[in-house]
Amino acid sequence: MELTEISTGDFARLCHVTKKTLYFYDEIGLLKPIRVAKNGYRFYDVMQCDKMATIKMLQELGASLDEIQSFFRKDVLVEQAEFMRKKRLALDEKMKLLEKRKCELDFLIKRMNEFIKIGAGTVFFETDEAKRYGIVDQKLKKHFIVNSIELGMQYGVIIDEENLKPAAIFYRDDAGEFIKEAGEYVCMFQTFENGRMLENLAETAAIFQKFGGSGFIYHEDYANTIPEANGKHVIKLSQRRVQAG
Repeated sequence: MELTEISTGDFARLCHVTKKTLYFYDEIGLLKPIRVAKNGYRFYDVMQCDKMATIKMLQELGASLDEIQSFFRKDVLVEQAEFMRKKRLALDEKMKLLEKRKCELDFLIKRMNEFIKIGAGTVFFETDEAKRYGIVDQKLKKHFIVNSIELGMQYGVIIDEENLKPAAIFYRDDAGEFIKEAGEYVCMFQTFENGRMLENLAETAAIFQKFGGSGFIYHEDYANTIPEANGKHVIKLSQRRVQAG
């Protein structure tokens, strides 16, 4: 027996996989033992750990076992390098998505904690920096349904102060053309049932006016994914505060 030759159990422990996984890889021809004894015991070379590491890496990158087998069958190094390059590009896209999801989670946690602390129907103030948003004109997209699948978690409705009707849909986009002005905003969390978003808007607008609110009212960062305990949904309304004089 060579010094580098080890049993199936030892090889499984070394590679952090199960013996069952090794038996399966042997069966499909992905990673075969270097020797099978007369009693049926399988033996592996410790150098095969490198191949197992590659298998595990490709699996973590989303490659199927068929794809991995195809990779190892490639005789030309250029083809293997191209396979890796495509996986690298896919990983870049996945990392962008994960970073986006991280930002969305940070936003949702912040919004939930704010609501827990402040509650519904209470006026509070925030000082915001200028933010860029993308705009969806409802007049151009009559059948567009506002939702976080299309727009991400941070989106909302711009409401015209004069007629208290939705003027446009906005969503976070650092390259967007619409700029929400910097300044102090008067804000309020509200809860509502589906289809009753604008029910108390006139009352809220009147309250905002008393505190110097003027201009667009932002049904801000609206996401139906944040239900209150009683099944209602939580929204945040805000309006830029204009100081008298």
